Amino acid sequence: MILLEVLALGQLAAITTTGGNKYFKQFSAPGIFYFDTAEELSTAITQIQHLSPKERKEVSDQNTALYTSNFTYSTFAQKYCSLMDSLR
Repeated sequence: MILLEVLALGQLAAITTTGGNKYFKQFSAPGIFYFDTAEELSTAITQIQHLSPKERKEVSDQNTALYTSNFTYSTFAQKYCSLMDSLR
């Protein structure tokens, strides 16, 4: 749930590849940095730090777009209704 809030705000995220976070790998979002070890976390933070302001803005916009196209209430409702229709 927190990652959805992060995406909605257009922020970058460094997250573990555990639990529900694995679901987001399918989107290949450049603003989500995955890690499993402390070394990978360090690498992710370094990558984020080295983004230029322009790159950071582009990635931020892509995170917002990912949220808007997949996780808003209306998008969720549409997908849910489509799924329910397909089960009939």
